[in-house]
Amino acid sequence: MPKQYTREEYQKLYKTLPDEIKEAAFSPEVSDQIDQIVERNGLDLLVAGKVSHYVGDVLFGVLPPAEFAQTLQKEVGIQKAPAEKIAQEINQFIFRPIRPHLERLYQHEKPAQSEETPTAKVKVSPARKQEAQDATEQKSKQPTPPSGNDPYREQVENE
Repeated sequence: MPKQYTREEYQKLYKTLPDEIKEAAFSPEVSDQIDQIVERNGLDLLVAGKVSHYVGDVLFGVLPPAEFAQTLQKEVGIQKAPAEKIAQEINQFIFRPIRPHLERLYQHEKPAQSEETPTAKVKVSPARKQEAQDATEQKSKQPTPPSGNDPYREQVENE
C-alpha cells in the first residue's frame, strides 16, 4: 500500500512543483478527462475519484508513473486489463503533455526538503533494466569492420 500523505505534506510538495504540473494537478480539464476515461472503460464514476487521487500522486512526485497501472489494480480494485488501458489513456492525455516536467521531477531529488517531506526517486522496473543491459551488450558484441584491404574480397574489373 502506498504511503498516505497528510495535507501538509502535499502542500509542501506542491510548492516545489513546476508551474506546468501545478496547473495540470488542479485543472478542470484533467478532471473531466479522468471522468471520461473511467466511464469509457465501463467503470463507475465513483472510481474516478480514486483514480484522480493516484493521478495526483504521480503529479506530486510520490507515485512513479511506471507503477500507476499496478496501483490502480491493487488500491482501486480495477482488473488488470482495464487498469492497464486506463493507465495508457491517462498517460497519453494527461502525463504526455507535461512529460518533460515529470521526467525532471522523477530524475532529481527536490532541493532543501525537510525529513518529513518525501522525495521522488526513480524506480526502474526489472524489465527496463534488462532492456538497457541487453542493448549495451548488443552494442559491444557488434563486430568492428576490418581496416585496410580485405584479402578475401574479389576485385571488380571495369569492362
